[in-house]
Parts: sequence; C-alpha cells; structure tokens
Amino acid sequence: MQFRLLTEHDTNLFAEFLTSLSEKTVYYFHPHPMDYENAAKFIVRIGCGEFTGFAAVLPGPPEKLLGYVYISNEPVSRLGLCVRDGYQGQGIGKELMRWAVDYCRTHARKGICLEVFKDNPRAIHLYEKFGFHIYGETEDKKQHRMALYFTQLKMRCRLPEQISTFVPPPGYILRSYTEGDEKAWVNIINNSIGSGWTVERFNTEMRETSWFNPQGLFFVVKENIPVGTACCQIQKVNQQEFAYLHMVGVLPEHRGKGLGKVLCSKVLSYFREKGFAEVFLNTDDWRLPAIKCYLGLGFEPECPDELHQLRWKIVSGLIFQK
Repeated sequence: MQFRLLTEHDTNLFAEFLTSLSEKTVYYFHPHPMDYENAAKFIVRIGCGEFTGFAAVLPGPPEKLLGYVYISNEPVSRLGLCVRDGYQGQGIGKELMRWAVDYCRTHARKGICLEVFKDNPRAIHLYEKFGFHIYGETEDKKQHRMALYFTQLKMRCRLPEQISTFVPPPGYILRSYTEGDEKAWVNIINNSIGSGWTVERFNTEMRETSWFNPQGLFFVVKENIPVGTACCQIQKVNQQEFAYLHMVGVLPEHRGKGLGKVLCSKVLSYFREKGFAEVFLNTDDWRLPAIKCYLGLGFEPECPDELHQLRWKIVSGLIFQK
C-alpha cells in the first residue's frame, strides 16, 4: 500500500472507489452523490487547488483506491475522510489523518474543522486522538462539529489593587511546591490537561527553566495528596516581562468544588504582590469550565484576528447556553 497525493489524473480511480462504497459507508461519508460525474467534478476542484487530497492506494495495474482524505485550501481547512469497505479498522484512516494534519501544520493553516455523525464512535475516537474536540452540532443535531486549532485562545486580566482570593473548601489546603511533588504534579496534569508528562519532562520544561520559582507553583492538597495545581510563569520578550497563568489542572474526582478558582486567584495574588499590572493565559476552545472560571476572575478574551473573534463567539455561545 502506498500513500500519495490525489491528482487530476485520478478521476477513474476515484469514481470506482465512490461507486464501491456500501450504503452504511455512504451514510457516514456523503459529501456528494457517489457517481462518476461528481467524482470528476471533485478531481477538477483538486486540480484547480480548491482542495488537497491524499490517497491510500494498492499498486496495480490497475491501482485500487483504499481510502482518501481531503482538506479545503482555506485558513481553517474543512476535512473529509473515507475508507473502502473491507479495509476499515486497519489503520488506513489514521495514516491518512496524519498526512492531512501534517500538511495543514506545514502549510500555515490555522486549524481544521469537520462534521461527524454522533453514532460513528470509531471516527470520533480517531479525530480525538489527533486533538480534535467537539465544539457544537449541526442544525439537525445528528452530527458533532469538531475542530483542531494550531493556536490557542488568549486571555488577559488587568489586575486590581486588591485581589479577591478564595479559601479552599473543608478538607483541602493550599500550599506551594515542595521537593517530592513531581510525581503528583505529573499525575494531575496527565489527568486534566493532556498526556505525555513525566517527571523528567517536568524537570526539563518546568523546574530547570530560568522562570521557575517553587513559591509560584501552587497545589491544592487533600489528605497530604496534591489534587490540583496552577503555576506562575514569567515570559521575557525583548527584555520585558509578562506574567502568565500556566498549567492549571484539577483531578476529575475533585472538580466542581471551586478548586480551580482557589488556585487561579492565588496566582493572580502572587503576581500582584510582584508588581505586575496584568496577567495573560493561553487556553483551548473546548475547556469551557476553565474558561468560565477565568471569565469569573476578570480575564477577558484577546482577539488578534477575525478567526479568534469567531472562535470566541462560538465559545461564548456554548458557555452561556449551558
């Protein structure tokens, strides 16, 4: 099997693929009627540069198309993926996704969006493995809308003279980092923000950096076990220092108790005491509970371009409809 670009010479190959699909696969894919005429139209659109397509092909003669993925050539690319019956579940879709995501990253795309039927868990799981998250649904409520953005949302908080801090609920205490907290921090982050963190990575990307201050890494602890964390990060740009709220996470079983607000307000208080007038943060569109917390603490969205304005409009709608 080979992976390559779809080209303007692939009309017959693509038409044979479309007409071979089962009724179930057509139901899940359905970007257009599955006939030669529409196959030819789509290949023309690839030839004109409207779309880029990647194909999984069995060499011939004749060649056999096993699956393909297309991405629209726009700042936020639309994506569609389909694998031939009898070849699904063999990793072809995963490899095609890798080609598509890598292409978008290396061609300065800002993100990728797609729609997927809610009763297609295999496809949803695949997209989630590549970092896609659900942000809405289609008007008929049958499909999720999912997106992967290559830049995070940005927020800014202009600090008042007096910061309102919050007391941990009964049974919890708030403290700074002490030697030996590394494994607990890794556990919190891997179960809240994302996987792949190790003690070695913590040491390299956190503790051993020039900006790290043990007194600025906070934990909420219950029964001597850290269950939530937030960090103060200072970034230097052209000799100017900027304060960032960084790496906020709470273990799932301890959420809903206001621990995030306790941690974040402590970071704001720390920066106010250090003389900073504002604090920044970066976050993801799908972290709605966290964004709601940040808004409640006085953070405001930053909109450097039209895409961020649109993303914040979607996020605001999702937060306030809940």
